[in-house]
Amino acid sequence: IEMAQEKTMIPQFIAAWIVTVKTTGIKKQNSFGYYEELTAKDDVYRVMYYIFKEEFAPTDVRDWIRNHIDDFARAWLNGYTIKTES
Repeated sequence: IEMAQEKTMIPQFIAAWIVTVKTTGIKKQNSFGYYEELTAKDDVYRVMYYIFKEEFAPTDVRDWIRNHIDDFARAWLNGYTIKTES
């Protein structure tokens, strides 16, 4: 029996960052001087490494992910719904 998984709720700015990576990718020079790229095919561990070690995400995105690491991982892997501001 397969259970339907409820999608993780994330803020719009996190969804926008995920969409950018998964549609066009993000290419940036890493701390060793080589160009690296994050794309939709990357696993969540590689994505997190580049977010935190190489700062491939802006500060506000990194701060949110740092405080909601499980939510971000689930959103990256299984999709998400956007949390509406009330």
